[in-house]
Amino acid sequence: MLQVIKNLRASNPNPSTLYLYQNIKFKKNQEVKIEELSSLSNILEELPVSLEERLELFEKVLTHLSIGIPDSQLLQEAQIEAHHLASSFENYGLPMGSKVAREAEFLLQTLANWRQHTALLLNRLEKLTICLKETLQQPKYLPITSVLPQLPSTRLLIIDCETILTERIKQEAANHSLQVDVATNLTVAKSIIASRPPNVVLLDIAIGKSYNNSLKFLAQLIKDKPKLPVIIFTTLDQLYYRVEVARLGAYTFLHKNTPVDEVLSQITKVVNQSPDSKAKVMVVDDDPLILYRIKTLLLPWKLQVTTLQSPEEFWQILEAINPDLLILDIEMPGFNGIDLCQAVRNDSRWSLLPILFLSVHSEAKVMHKVYTVGADDYVQKPIIEHEFITRIFNRLERRNNK
Repeated sequence: MLQVIKNLRASNPNPSTLYLYQNIKFKKNQEVKIEELSSLSNILEELPVSLEERLELFEKVLTHLSIGIPDSQLLQEAQIEAHHLASSFENYGLPMGSKVAREAEFLLQTLANWRQHTALLLNRLEKLTICLKETLQQPKYLPITSVLPQLPSTRLLIIDCETILTERIKQEAANHSLQVDVATNLTVAKSIIASRPPNVVLLDIAIGKSYNNSLKFLAQLIKDKPKLPVIIFTTLDQLYYRVEVARLGAYTFLHKNTPVDEVLSQITKVVNQSPDSKAKVMVVDDDPLILYRIKTLLLPWKLQVTTLQSPEEFWQILEAINPDLLILDIEMPGFNGIDLCQAVRNDSRWSLLPILFLSVHSEAKVMHKVYTVGADDYVQKPIIEHEFITRIFNRLERRNNK
């Protein structure tokens, strides 16, 4: 190892290259274990592309380097592919997979800039390739996209112990074609949700002995059933509760002094809007895995989803589909998300188009930049399904109300 570093210094590599190889160690506790990466195949199998082509690309690089004939274009393509894999693994909360792909990316970057390729470095790249190969070459399948249940009529679940008001809502609900179930405590509510799944829930967070129990119930309900709209209907008007239920993903907040007809109107609006929306969503990301993941999340909601991997085609596709919502990644080759957002906001035709950024970055500087160029919202990867869906429908609703 010391001799390799001395050779590197003698060849005057760039500082990042020297740093990388000074830190290459082959300790047992730093070796990537295949079993820790086995879960990666479950995610990559969802992508409808040939994984064999991905593997062949890395193997071609090894073949060319081993015989001393480096192919600069091939190295660049493999480096881009490694970058995509690293980003995908990180987005899905798989840091070990990201570590393997990121190391492969650094190795490929250095090999592309350095003419001498030692056996040590080639062996390391081969180990990384084998690790990915054994993980990715699992039996592939395409998941069946979930379908929203088609109920014979709209079912409303009221979770409230105030019987007089609940009975008034129940009587009026018939005029809105609503079938109503009533739960006077959280235990009964759980049983009804399991046996007769509602289309919408009207929840008083003041029910029960503790407000915290109601908030925990709300959090678990939205986590288990992210497609189920929950309307908060309570006398607890303090800012704390409004912020908390909004953070948990409740659809909207109504005070109990709201007239019954207005409450039912809001319920009807939620039911008619959520599952039947035909809004058009355009997603731009250079990672095909992320594009496929977002599309599978949104299609069950009957949204029209257009994905774009190449930013160079952005303007042509934008004008062709005229989307109701635009989702952008930040880091992309050529034109990044910041560039695209600025171009959109510079055209008056798209001044009202909601733009949502999706990125692994959480630094205040980055978030300030995206809002400065005209973003409406920012979602951090990895994607949390119920939060992501809620953000999208909130933006679409605000656009429709303008």
